[in-house]
Amino acid sequence: MSESALKIVDTASPWIGVAVLDWESSYLRNFYPSDVPQDWQLTWYANFCMAVVIPPMRWLQADARLVAQWCEQTHENFWFYVLCETSEQVEQAVQLSYTFNSKFGGLILASNVSVVESLSIPVLQFGDSALRCDDTNLRSAQKTIARWQGSFSGEHGLIVLDGSMAKQVKEVQTLLELMGVLS
Repeated sequence: MSESALKIVDTASPWIGVAVLDWESSYLRNFYPSDVPQDWQLTWYANFCMAVVIPPMRWLQADARLVAQWCEQTHENFWFYVLCETSEQVEQAVQLSYTFNSKFGGLILASNVSVVESLSIPVLQFGDSALRCDDTNLRSAQKTIARWQGSFSGEHGLIVLDGSMAKQVKEVQTLLELMGVLS
């Protein structure tokens, strides 16, 4: 994708974060203690991560009231990212972004999605400013993250844990701290 096709809006300071694709992912089943009710899972999750990526199957069904509930369940420095898997979803996602107020982190575009107009919100793209990490173990995740980190030159990046990596969110955060990715 050419730089002219997409304007990436920087946040106030350089930041690389970690998020899981959907706090209700089946991979996170063992992440939550058995006594945490489902409607408390987002709050529990927000105690360990600074952001979450909301997949289209969830955000396309959300209205302003539901987004407000999500925002109320998280601390003030928590960010929501909205994943767009098709170009057609971008306009809907931009409209939804305003309902998150200060908790909106940005759009994440699948690697095959392009946007030709400039957007006034942060936009990250898988393969560039966002890394989808679905490795099967920490050793392979370390290599994947190191390759991405070596090519990443932006101000705002996100490592999105998906698949079996999602259930190891605490371990991945420790790995990233040891690698110097997170401080």
